[in-house]
Amino acid sequence: MIGMLVREEVDISLGLFLITAGRAKAVDFTFPIDIMYNRMIVGRGKPEVDPWSFLHPLGPLVWAAVVTALVAVLAVMTVLPFCLETQARRYTGQMVRASSCVRVLLQQDISPVRTWWVWEHVVLGVWMLTTLVLTRSYTGNLVSLLAVRYIPMPIQSLRDVVNHPITFLVQEGTNQAYTIQTAKSGVFRDISDLQKKGRFQTFDTSELGSNVDVKVRRGDHILINVESMTKMMMAQDFSATGKCDFYLAREKFITSMAAMTGPKDSSFINAFSRRAIAVIEAGLYDYWLSSYTPNITSCLNPPTTMAVKSSLSLSNIWGTLVVYVAGLAVSFVVFCFELIYSHLRCQYMRTNDSTFGPRQQDSSWCRYVHTLDGTLGPRQKHN
Repeated sequence: MIGMLVREEVDISLGLFLITAGRAKAVDFTFPIDIMYNRMIVGRGKPEVDPWSFLHPLGPLVWAAVVTALVAVLAVMTVLPFCLETQARRYTGQMVRASSCVRVLLQQDISPVRTWWVWEHVVLGVWMLTTLVLTRSYTGNLVSLLAVRYIPMPIQSLRDVVNHPITFLVQEGTNQAYTIQTAKSGVFRDISDLQKKGRFQTFDTSELGSNVDVKVRRGDHILINVESMTKMMMAQDFSATGKCDFYLAREKFITSMAAMTGPKDSSFINAFSRRAIAVIEAGLYDYWLSSYTPNITSCLNPPTTMAVKSSLSLSNIWGTLVVYVAGLAVSFVVFCFELIYSHLRCQYMRTNDSTFGPRQQDSSWCRYVHTLDGTLGPRQKHN
């Protein structure tokens, strides 16, 4: 069309063209009718289950507050008894107090200790009330989170494209392709360098529809185009399928103005400019644009979550299983260290008869450890 205007084969082009410095040297533009942004159209992922959703019911600060409160209660229950007289401290052990606080947090029963002081019962009662509110809130939120599927939308900017293993598609011969391929620095240069990795591809105008329908929908490609065109493609796909399989990235870039064009020094330019201003001021252009394509706003703000009613599977709870296995592994490592320590201590006690009396040498735990490796001394064998 630009060539036909230059050769003066037509008087005016009613279609909108982006105003560029190169085109302005060859043709004249009317008053800008539209300001066009470029955006990326991306395929929406399938609903996913977050296996770590059991951590989400409480925020990071709440988790930190729970740990801090537990440490504070343990400190109060184990340190304050030392302020009492020695005879008063003999009735209950420190481990009983500490384990009671932890068992309350884990919603386990505790053994009644009649020898506790009144202030100890008060502290434990307040801790019970606090953990009751926390556990009820946690349970309610967890049930809600397990019933939700998350739809990933990781690509929201050009920098995300660089950092994400996805292929960038741009129409050949367009202003977008020229701007990116000629960039000397910045994120556009990083996008252009993706061509060396095979992640930057250009395509012909005839391939636009197939690229969106196949490659972008598949999820391993994204496509850049003017915002009005991307919205139109999404609306047409929604009208055909009834689903929102695409979304628009938030970032807008390569802003351009679009206008009608005519030959140089054409008398039609001023006349069409006045009418274009009247149409824009009346809001007719925006109305025509929105009414031209049905469902153009249906997929502009697609939901990122989806509520489902189905039984839990392994994919829903494998995060908790990871925590369980990790806990068993840590317990086994601690057990090995304790077993080694017991062997070394018993060996030391057995070789220092002059230092330790018979009662210490014949302690039950030491006899058990020696039984495991068959190293019972004469005294233990007689026992």
